[in-house]
Amino acid sequence: MKAIFPIILFILFLFSCQLSAQDFILQGCYWSCPEDDPESSIDSSSFSYWTERMQQQATELAYAGFTQLWLPPLNNAPVPVLQSFIKSLQHQNISPIAAVKVRNDSIGSFYQQAKRLQDSLGINHFSLYNSTQLAPFHISNGMNQLQDEGNPAAFIVTELGMNFPVKKAAAWINDVTSRLNYSPALESQARVYDFSLRESLRKACTMDEYDVRAIFAASLRDASSLSGFNTVIFVNHPQFKNQNGNTGDMDDLLSDPMLAYAYILSNNQLGLPAVFYGDYYGVQSELEEYIDETPLKTAIDQLIKTHQSYIYGATAVEYLNRIGSDRATINLLPASGADSTRYLIFQLDGTNTVKGNNNRPKGNKDVIVAINFSRDTLLIQQEINMANVAPKDYFTDVIGNALEERSELKEIDSIQSGLNSIIIGLPPRSYSIWVQGRAYEVIPSRISLETSGYENYIEINWETAFESNVYGYELERSVDGKPYEKISSMRALSGSSDPASYMFFDKDVYPEEKLYYRVKLLDKDGGYEYSPVEKASLFRRQLTFEWIPAQQTKKANLLINSNAPAVTNIRVYDASGKEVLQQEHNIKKGSNQATLNLNNLKAGVYFVRLKIGNQQWWSQRVVVR
Repeated sequence: MKAIFPIILFILFLFSCQLSAQDFILQGCYWSCPEDDPESSIDSSSFSYWTERMQQQATELAYAGFTQLWLPPLNNAPVPVLQSFIKSLQHQNISPIAAVKVRNDSIGSFYQQAKRLQDSLGINHFSLYNSTQLAPFHISNGMNQLQDEGNPAAFIVTELGMNFPVKKAAAWINDVTSRLNYSPALESQARVYDFSLRESLRKACTMDEYDVRAIFAASLRDASSLSGFNTVIFVNHPQFKNQNGNTGDMDDLLSDPMLAYAYILSNNQLGLPAVFYGDYYGVQSELEEYIDETPLKTAIDQLIKTHQSYIYGATAVEYLNRIGSDRATINLLPASGADSTRYLIFQLDGTNTVKGNNNRPKGNKDVIVAINFSRDTLLIQQEINMANVAPKDYFTDVIGNALEERSELKEIDSIQSGLNSIIIGLPPRSYSIWVQGRAYEVIPSRISLETSGYENYIEINWETAFESNVYGYELERSVDGKPYEKISSMRALSGSSDPASYMFFDKDVYPEEKLYYRVKLLDKDGGYEYSPVEKASLFRRQLTFEWIPAQQTKKANLLINSNAPAVTNIRVYDASGKEVLQQEHNIKKGSNQATLNLNNLKAGVYFVRLKIGNQQWWSQRVVVR
């Protein structure tokens, strides 16, 4: 039984497709907040500032992977400006989510407000809230009405409140979905915010005595029969402003949230992840609470890209170190290492992920996630699920935080014979993600970089997906692993949301050098980002030859293996050095065959020589009989 993923996880997904966790929400408080009265007037200068800012950021948000943008109430916002703003978001395939204060009456019902936003602004995604509990039948009735009119709501998430019990939340959403007209798609469109999971994550990040393994049982998905199709998971929220005046409880903004984001952005079974605008942009968000906060953009972008590449499509998760797990764990730092209550280890079935489907053989791309909430180093040997893992497999760290990049399979004890565990090492307060087999560190960058080695120079090409707010670029090179040095710089071509391409020829290189290149993008705010590193070296032609004389005729074959295409010049000389035969042959990369007709040659000794350009590559003495 230990060799398979827990069967209950497969039952949950037996009648549904993979969780739509490749969507990501950017959630925030821009020109107003949800607790503001939706009927109150909107400051025009603040509104103009934020709509212009969000339009400028739309391209980079879409490139990062965000597909939905959570907006404040739109009741009193100027419609023409909103229409232009909404269209600019939709042009980037970002769906705006409108915050809607709903009442349990016909005038303020979900249907009435959704219909108005659909007709006036083309908005079809909604975040519902109220100070009192919303009745499930009012929500389902509105959804049914919109569907009957041919314009069903694409997405609805309801805020039931911070203290709303888990089982009641599950019952509430089940009540909504049970009343819907028959449409399987509608059921995944109705969701609730998972405040229970957020509270457990807050405690794990702020309380050293908290047993973080409680997170495994805290989510609506794990604590009830609800699936991740009906939840939105998050770390911070515009509501968290310490309204009660007491620090250390659930209405506090989480000031160090990165470990919580590592969990919600890597466990795709829990629900649709939302990232708070302030956390993402930090001090650049212009939000009062983030005046001194470092942006988490790069780290969050890396997690989203890792999710898209290796986690999206996973259909099962096993919590390897959950309370009561029978998976063995050995603490390799028993005196000073992280306590067993202060880290999370879980494994995702990679059979149906993007990389799993493309892998040959199919599957073999399980993912192991470790999050160390402790202030001590984590170094353990952890037994894993071997259902998709072969004895010769290994796991590669794709985040870059682990103490070792690669973890080989090891035997955990003499009783359980066989290779069934890996070493997991993490610094304090950190996380990483290991992918089964060959994988590379995920570097979130809008820059795609390519290098090509020629005989006397290296050609470097890079393309930037968009140049919004870009000042320019610096090309850096490392020789034989030495520190990077700037070798060129250039200004941005356009600075717009359009892509741009660049080329550079590096001629200051020598044979046998191992070269590494990266591009540093500089933005107008003083920030920067790096491209992935590309290796290069001068091209060295490699050729091998084999002369095969014919047995019965005066014909012979020359077999040529080449690492590049070329035009060869084959010449035959007699014993006095006189040229008697010349033949050109186009060779391709790989294996080639050239046939020489020697019928017109008299019996004797000859020399066959092969040249490429001005360089002679091969000479062979042959006897013609």
